[in-house]
Amino acid sequence: MYTDTHTHTNFSSDGRMAPEEAVVAAIEKNLSGIAFTDHFDYDYPGNNNEFRYSFEEYFDKIVPLKEKYAGKFNVFTAVEVGFQPHVYNQVNEIINKYEFDYIIGSTHAINHVDPYSGNFFNGRSKEETYLEYIKEVYKNVMMYENYDTMGHFDYHIRYATMFEDRTFYYSDYSDYMDEIFKHLIAKNIALEVNTSTYQKVPIDKKNLIRYKELGGEMVTIGSDAHCTTDIARIFDQTLPIIKECGFDYVVHFEKRKPVFEKIIL
Repeated sequence: MYTDTHTHTNFSSDGRMAPEEAVVAAIEKNLSGIAFTDHFDYDYPGNNNEFRYSFEEYFDKIVPLKEKYAGKFNVFTAVEVGFQPHVYNQVNEIINKYEFDYIIGSTHAINHVDPYSGNFFNGRSKEETYLEYIKEVYKNVMMYENYDTMGHFDYHIRYATMFEDRTFYYSDYSDYMDEIFKHLIAKNIALEVNTSTYQKVPIDKKNLIRYKELGGEMVTIGSDAHCTTDIARIFDQTLPIIKECGFDYVVHFEKRKPVFEKIIL
């Protein structure tokens, strides 16, 4: 059994499930655990779209769930932090203040534009936008330190619907990807396989293969679910791909320490 390491409850402004509803759904899907990685995006683009919430209220809700299901199902306190270079100090202050089991570091906004809005791609080519995005990921990965996994390195492809082939190919950005992978490995930071991204766009396996070739061992798998029906989405299709790329285990984090789960097909 596996842990869904990337989910969003109604503590996220775009989340549509209560925490215990998510726990019940995850148990029904034969998972062994779930991490509630609600959004914390400081200075997120837009006047009314701030992805922030009360961590005190979050812990008041999630910690009792951890205790209620202890010994039967694992509930992990976690957060998905939106990395932007100009909010480094504010983000670090929050990360260092609370005792999470697990922290995802993700790049959502590039020059204060989220690809989700579609404006990021307006009038520009795939080559230009994809390169700009991975440059921003590279910049954030090199700047930030206190996190456990790099979230959805190809997040932008979900919204690049204007391009016939949306796949993010390793060979097109190998210089950046190699440096990112080497840095993650050196810092003991995991690489996320985010199944929301690959629900409609195929993963370029070479990204995972190259990460493995460079010495990478830690891969997390997360659905990025915002509702109960999406918990563990296409895990059954994605775990064989991870194994095919050379990984016998996926990991989740407890008290910021990696725990390896054997992939059994």
